[in-house]
Amino acid sequence: MRKATHVGSCQCCGRVQKLPDGRLSLHGYTKQWGWFEGTCRGSDYRPFEISKDLIERFIAASELAIKGLEADKTALLKPPTTETKAWFHVYVSSERRVGHYEWRKGLVRQTTKMIGGKEFKFLEWHGDSPCKSHNGRDEPNIEKVSSFDLEDDTPLAATASLNARYVRTYIDKAIKNHQNYIAWQRGRIKDWEPKPLAPVNTEADKQKGAAIATLEKAGCIHKTCMRSRSIGWWHPKGWYLGRAAMAALTELKRIEEESKSKLIGGEPREVTSSAVTKPTSDE
Repeated sequence: MRKATHVGSCQCCGRVQKLPDGRLSLHGYTKQWGWFEGTCRGSDYRPFEISKDLIERFIAASELAIKGLEADKTALLKPPTTETKAWFHVYVSSERRVGHYEWRKGLVRQTTKMIGGKEFKFLEWHGDSPCKSHNGRDEPNIEKVSSFDLEDDTPLAATASLNARYVRTYIDKAIKNHQNYIAWQRGRIKDWEPKPLAPVNTEADKQKGAAIATLEKAGCIHKTCMRSRSIGWWHPKGWYLGRAAMAALTELKRIEEESKSKLIGGEPREVTSSAVTKPTSDE
């Protein structure tokens, strides 16, 4: 493989990447849309400056995703009659990285507990899959749902309320993100014409590498904040990164902003939400 001499923007995510052998190097999604993960589908293809042959495929994939989300929304908003399966936003611990929130499916049950000789009834959500404890063991995934604004105290009412919340805070925003992505891609190809590739900025690469090395040395990790949906550097033991790491972070942001300003077709827009995270289910 020849060493990259130029950079180009990805047909899928729009980010500027190096072009070894004239094709985009392997890269991950920006996670800007809330539903990207893994290796970007634009990797190992020609850049947008030279070709737009993949974009219609990406648009079709988002249109298909919207249809699936709309069908899920219709089914979830239908009042339950017997089944009490509901989506719940749970905190998931991890041995290797900072814990995070994700959507999981489970069963709403009514339970009773004796307190001071008196019987109390309350509702619990029991996840279909176990959760990991801090010591790495599988434990039952159980959450109380009494803190939610329920119409009454029945499992069916709780199921309807939880699923409506899932639709409002995840599905609706995921649909909007797909719609924005489609509009952004169509805007890119509206008046498309080939453009010359930009040469590799070796000095910027060196500066970026040095800044990342400083952050990693300080014990920082690169992850997505589930509250703000922003991607950044975080320290597991607190928000303050230290003077050297803060200076490196400032330099890294400057370099990334310069790279972002070179995007072809403008900067994609998203609907941000602390709840827009990829759901998981055993189904």
